[in-house]
Amino acid sequence: MVTEANTCRVGEAPVCYDRSLDAYAIEPEAHISVQVLNADYGEALVKLWNDTHPQQPGVVSYTLVNDGQVSDIRYLSQEQAAFEYETLYPLEDTENIDFPLTISPELNTPDVTFIPMAGEGFAFVTNKSALEALGVVWEDADKDNLIDSLSDFESIINTQANWTTDKQKLVFSMSEPYAFYPFLSAGGWEIFSSYDGYAPGFEQPEFLESLRFIQVLSQVNWNNSETNTADTYVWDFSESLKADDFLFNIVSSWMYLETYQSRNGSEWMVSRFPGMDAQSEPLSPFLSEVRGYSISKETVFPSAAHEVMRLIRSDLGIQVFVDTTTEIPLASKEVLDKTVFTNNLRAQYAQAFIHSQSEPLIALVNQPNIPAFRLYLEIELMPTIRALWNQEITPEEAQIQIAMASDAWLFQHSSLNESEVEINEP
Repeated sequence: MVTEANTCRVGEAPVCYDRSLDAYAIEPEAHISVQVLNADYGEALVKLWNDTHPQQPGVVSYTLVNDGQVSDIRYLSQEQAAFEYETLYPLEDTENIDFPLTISPELNTPDVTFIPMAGEGFAFVTNKSALEALGVVWEDADKDNLIDSLSDFESIINTQANWTTDKQKLVFSMSEPYAFYPFLSAGGWEIFSSYDGYAPGFEQPEFLESLRFIQVLSQVNWNNSETNTADTYVWDFSESLKADDFLFNIVSSWMYLETYQSRNGSEWMVSRFPGMDAQSEPLSPFLSEVRGYSISKETVFPSAAHEVMRLIRSDLGIQVFVDTTTEIPLASKEVLDKTVFTNNLRAQYAQAFIHSQSEPLIALVNQPNIPAFRLYLEIELMPTIRALWNQEITPEEAQIQIAMASDAWLFQHSSLNESEVEINEP
């Protein structure tokens, strides 16, 4: 239990938040070690503590992530945090610690054990130079790095018919499910949204809406191919960046975007994905990697550890993280708008990742060593998507095929008897 009072006395509870100070109480003789990626960040974090708590300096020290030392606050991937979940301290109060609630939610239900800090993943990229050459005026009043008049796919589809260009209008792949996932999220669908490894959710109406959106996309020849068939949409992201051969593209944070852009002399803008239409939420890609902080259950000073975590996630803490590491921070728009980036591309990725989701960490209940997310990668989803694109099947038929393939995979990887398997038909 957390004790909250105008004057909070250490010892009344393991974690003690003092509202009069807007800070967690610090135990006498407290000492908190924090794992950090580099010494620059470690020194800056120590300074942040000492500046914030000049009456209690020296509480924070740091160890490097790979030096093997035991730390009170550990820097982990979400997969490490899941594997070592039982060793992590359940935070007893998160109201005063800002962090993205929608990232790594499985680690924070019902107790918060993992505070996401940084990520890698996919984003959308617009060729500003090429569009301006076509007469498109760049207006971005909301500063989301998308043209206001082309901030959803419906407007892009309606406008692209007026463009005469040799460049690909939209680069994407129908040969690999991971990078294609954003398009399946178009109708508001999210895989394993119920946190049940046996319920990926392919029968949901939101998934059908996404399939209908893909059918609409198929009416446009995005890659200027002779046939516009699904087999012409292959993994071509990096090649199209090298050739500057696109208007819109999908990019990942590990691609050499800055190098390609500089070589071509073009101006590109990285952003969130557009929504299906003006009323829809942005498409949501996966974060392929999420890293963050967790408090060890072994800490002797949990209240001070909470205060360190609060500072790490404060506005100044995020600025320190950005100044001294190369990580792309995971934070709210409000926080990022106040953060100064010396690298504009890094800032764009950070803004784009606000709308991303982390890979599900759910395991099959009866097979705890099998990640449920394997289902999505192994059910031969893309052949059905390609058939839908080629108008060989309807969205309704595609949904049934995918749901049946999902059920077959779950049955194959389940120790349940056939009579105990619940079939989820649309």
